[in-house]
Amino acid sequence: KHDIRPEDVILRVNGEPVNESNQLQQKIAVLNPGEIVDLTILRGNKEISKQVVLGVLEREEEGLADGAESRNEDPDLVEPQQQTYEQDSSSEGDTNEAGEVTFEEFDLGFRVMAVLGSIEDERYKILITDVVDGSSAAKMGIAEGQQILTVNNQKVEDLNSLKHFIAKNAESNSTLTIDVQTQDGRIQTLQSQ
Repeated sequence: KHDIRPEDVILRVNGEPVNESNQLQQKIAVLNPGEIVDLTILRGNKEISKQVVLGVLEREEEGLADGAESRNEDPDLVEPQQQTYEQDSSSEGDTNEAGEVTFEEFDLGFRVMAVLGSIEDERYKILITDVVDGSSAAKMGIAEGQQILTVNNQKVEDLNSLKHFIAKNAESNSTLTIDVQTQDGRIQTLQSQ
């Protein structure tokens, strides 16, 4: 999803050197889905930097776009599907270790991951994980790694509120406005055409 290739060598994770594969696993294991990680990668003879949004290993390998294509469907008509996974709670101390991670697909042609940030206040981060090329979402400028903040100026608290606001907009057939935060922290307002 973030253009990391089979021959790439990961040199650093968040600035910390990685010399063995088990070091990479250890550094990633202590982070939560939805966090943005800075990777320094050796590709050929060139060192490159990438920011990636951590996800959760899904049980099914079928992607959003692949699923639509394999069923010969219009990517804008992919039906919402919800999957929920529990994070591994083997380490101690973090308040969100037992947080739930849920995936949802939308007819506009994008998929999100909702990550529970804190059990106490039950706040979720809603992160874009997939966008179907050529879909309404792609035309709006929705991209992987963005965090959804508002829909039509209403704050998105969780997946239910996101689903409600998008359905309400579809019923009214009006312009859809979504405020997102990009991976570099900028806020953008995206509108349907």
